[in-house]
Amino acid sequence: MMTSGRTLAAVQRVAAITRSFQPLAVATAASTKRTLASASIVSLSNSSSAKGTATPSTSKISPDIQARLDMDKKTMQSVIAESTAKGENAWEQMWQEGVTPWDKGTASPALVKLINEGRIPEGRVLVPGCGGGYDLVALASPTRFAVGVDISPTAVAKVRETLATHQVPADQAAVIAADFFTFTESDLPAHATTSAVGTATPQFDAIFDYTFKCALPPAWRPRWAARMAELVRPGGTLVTLMYPLGDHLDGPPFAVTPDGYRELLCDAFDEIEVSECESFPARVGREKIGVWKRKA
Repeated sequence: MMTSGRTLAAVQRVAAITRSFQPLAVATAASTKRTLASASIVSLSNSSSAKGTATPSTSKISPDIQARLDMDKKTMQSVIAESTAKGENAWEQMWQEGVTPWDKGTASPALVKLINEGRIPEGRVLVPGCGGGYDLVALASPTRFAVGVDISPTAVAKVRETLATHQVPADQAAVIAADFFTFTESDLPAHATTSAVGTATPQFDAIFDYTFKCALPPAWRPRWAARMAELVRPGGTLVTLMYPLGDHLDGPPFAVTPDGYRELLCDAFDEIEVSECESFPARVGREKIGVWKRKA
């Protein structure tokens, strides 16, 4: 059992994260002269330090923001091409170089809204490709253990720093360096395991996927859906923050559509909701929230 003081601390963490979602004044392209990589870092800084409230994704994206997103995508593609040619981990390389446009320095507005509405189950929750760990901070509570998984050692180190900075107890959140498609119970912290069989496939009460599916090659999407069906327990919840909505062919991030999710998930999940959601300013109009229940 957690003490009332630790319960209060968990509530305060979510409240602090909620206060940080504020509209950002978008700088014009002429206001800065930076390299492609540094432009990505600037976009993160702007997103995490702005003040105001999150904006529902109902308006069209501005030309300035679109130009910045295109620049971020080209930078990522360049690093991936170079890393692949050298046989290196492209995601690790991007973290080392600071090319992390997916990492906004704070929890996802749509996720925080779901938490505040009591719509994220208690129990064990997974965040694949967990970035800097901010969603783990929001999810962690005395009744919910948040597990992040990332293939980049540098990202994992960043997550541990984030959890320590926000004073998240070790029995409320953790991160592991592992492959989402192959990790087992033995990869999880001992106090978070639910099976005595170390090679067993873990099962979670909920999974939150944001900027993970869109980072995978489209040919991997059936594999992604099959793994989600393995990892979410019967009756459990899968939350997919669908980004970026569109039909472009290049990536990452590769374009997604609500119907694409439906086609992939219909065999193992029931659709609960697909709707507009709160968004980071640069993603307004380019994402929707999807909530799915694992079939028995």
